[in-house]
Amino acid sequence: MFSQQTAMSKLSAEEKNINAKIQEQQEEKARLEKQLEDTSELERIEQIAREQLGMLKPDERVFVDSSR
Repeated sequence: MFSQQTAMSKLSAEEKNINAKIQEQQEEKARLEKQLEDTSELERIEQIAREQLGMLKPDERVFVDSSR
């Protein structure tokens, strides 16, 4: 009976450890997803600025084909 209690105690501690690792991984996943969304949002804003507003980056040059 004592050995079973010891085994149960070890398994309980291991379960807590695993649950803590799962929580950390879920938080990391959420952080990375947010970072990806932010990057996509910035790219979308840049695309709108370029296409609809004709904006350029500093020191950027646009060449226009005058034959058209």
